[in-house]
Amino acid sequence: MNTWRVAQGVDATFQVTICDENGNAITTYTGSETLTGVVWPGGDLQSTFALSVTWVTPAQGTIDVAIAASSTQALGVGKYRVQITLLDSSNKERDVFEGELEIFVSPLAATSTKTGTLLFNTYGVTGISSTAGLQVGWLVSGSGIQAGTVIQSIPSSTTLLLSLPATTSGTTTLTITPAEAPVYCQYTDMLNLAPWIGDLQALLSDETGFATQRAAARNKLDSIILKNYRGHAVGQFGEHSTLAFAWAYGGGKRRSVLVSPVVRNWLNSNYLIVHDEIVRINAHWAIADVCLAQMGRGGHYPSYGAFHRREGDKLAAGTTAEIDINQDGLAEIGVPLGSTNTLFT
Repeated sequence: MNTWRVAQGVDATFQVTICDENGNAITTYTGSETLTGVVWPGGDLQSTFALSVTWVTPAQGTIDVAIAASSTQALGVGKYRVQITLLDSSNKERDVFEGELEIFVSPLAATSTKTGTLLFNTYGVTGISSTAGLQVGWLVSGSGIQAGTVIQSIPSSTTLLLSLPATTSGTTTLTITPAEAPVYCQYTDMLNLAPWIGDLQALLSDETGFATQRAAARNKLDSIILKNYRGHAVGQFGEHSTLAFAWAYGGGKRRSVLVSPVVRNWLNSNYLIVHDEIVRINAHWAIADVCLAQMGRGGHYPSYGAFHRREGDKLAAGTTAEIDINQDGLAEIGVPLGSTNTLFT
């Protein structure tokens, strides 16, 4: 089966020769036959978009298939089915081509602007005309937006969740700038632990320096910090955590199972002190993700991945995350990563 590869939001044209069951070009067409093309996810799912199919040289059975940039701009990365049919002079429809369309990520787009509605001290932006083409980790600025804010998640086609809460309420214009997601380790840190790791980069799916895997490692560490944070009754900087809630008809105190939005803000504001252990933990986890993705391709890389995941986990279990709230270079908050979220501090 033929596979066409196209970057998101890029125009592309492919030439197809209509052949018989023996692979020979069909040379009896006149050009009056109607051509139709469609792209869809497969199975009995609805079509994703229509293709523009035109004759090139009917007597040689050649046609051009055009894919408009607008059709793939917001299309998810992955493989789609392609089908081209022909309606002949006797009104009989024939399947003349089937193949695959593989969509891969395009280079970062230019800065864009979006209008949305903020609510003071909350993270959501609502009422956006469309979130198509936006990505998690991109920088967001504008009135009511804190410096360093990025897109945390994209819950719907009209809503964004930001990494830091809004400082005002009302309608505002957001300036959104493409950027790589923040990380705690660099590609060179991965090379220090696995000098061969560069051989595993997949051209169509991996970013340079395995940026996606390094960002995933940071997200994993941040998640562990949030789950292990035990809080204080009254912190040095005010009541920065509500420790417990009543349960069993007031029979006792138990810590909330929800993560602390205050600590989330600290992490998103890069208040974590990134010492050598934090770097190594993230490098191990990033290497593990790269290696485990090789599963099914043969070789020993999946076992290497399991090793590096264990090494990262072991390091994390003995590490204390240090959070520098006032940015004086000294930690005010410590979160032991090997502890659990128990009932009491």
